[in-house]
Order: sequence, then structure tokens, then C-alpha cells
Amino acid sequence: MAKKYGSIKWEITFVVVVLLVAVIGILSFFILNAQKKSLTNEVKLRGLSIAKNLANSMADFILTGDELSIAKIISETMNNKGVKYALVADVDGAIISHNNVDNIGEKYEELKPAEVIENEAKEEFGDARLHKVIQDNGSKSAKEILDSIVGEIGGFVKGYEQSDDIAIMVVKKI
Repeated sequence: MAKKYGSIKWEITFVVVVLLVAVIGILSFFILNAQKKSLTNEVKLRGLSIAKNLANSMADFILTGDELSIAKIISETMNNKGVKYALVADVDGAIISHNNVDNIGEKYEELKPAEVIENEAKEEFGDARLHKVIQDNGSKSAKEILDSIVGEIGGFVKGYEQSDDIAIMVVKKI
């Protein structure tokens, strides 16, 4: 004796509902992924904007050694939502200004492991690569140096997602 199923109407309804749920789930995934990328990009652009404003506001004061004005700008930068710390270091790595005044005069320490730029093979970009890019492009404008650094990092990570955004500021004495 054949097993009796529900009417064909209920079977079609069930298949349609399952298909709708699957389509809605897939669309939701793609929409959320696109929103995540968009928000991540906006945060990166905001970080770059803050860094550029900081560099533009501070360049003259760095050249003239006006530590009070530099400290004021650092303090104002800390009022931006999402800024965890701000510092200015000289070419030798000595901290000229920092949001924590106890760090002024100390040597800037390397990034913490969670903040290291790495590729999919977990190789670190590292200071040596950064210094080489800066040395190779030192005669160029600050914008060209920045573009070279960004290009070198992009080539190194090859699309591997970083644990945090990357903000770079190049200030060049002319």
C-alpha cells in the first residue's frame, strides 16, 4: 500500500516557502557583507581624514618646535570618537608629543602583535619593509611617499583582511 502524502497544494506551498527562506537568507548575507565593507571603508576614510588634518595642523609647529601647540592639537585630536591614542615622534623615534604626557621623550615602541600588518601566510610587513619604502622614495613628495607605502602594503597583504584599519600619515620637512 502506498504511503499517503498531503495534497499537492501543501507540497508546493512547502517547497515555495523553503525556497523563499533560502533566497532571503542568501540575500541577507550578501547585503550584510556589503554593508560591513562599506562601513569599514568609511572608518578607514575617517581615519585618513583625521590623520591628514592632524598632519596639516601640526606641520608648522613641528618645524618650529612649538611643543605647546603640538600638545594642544594632540589633545583636540583625542576628542574624535574612535581615536585611541595620538603621538608625534621624530625621525629617531623619540616621542615629541603624546596624549599621555608621561610618554613624551621616550622611544616609540613597535606595534603590538594584534596591530601588526600581516599577509595570509602570517608574515609581518614589519619596520624593515616600511623603512625601505621610505628610503627608496625619500626624495619624492609626501603624497608620493604615502602612495608608495600604501601600494607596498597592498601588494604585501594581497587582499588579506587586517584585524584593524590602517592609518598612515607622512609629514615631510621641506
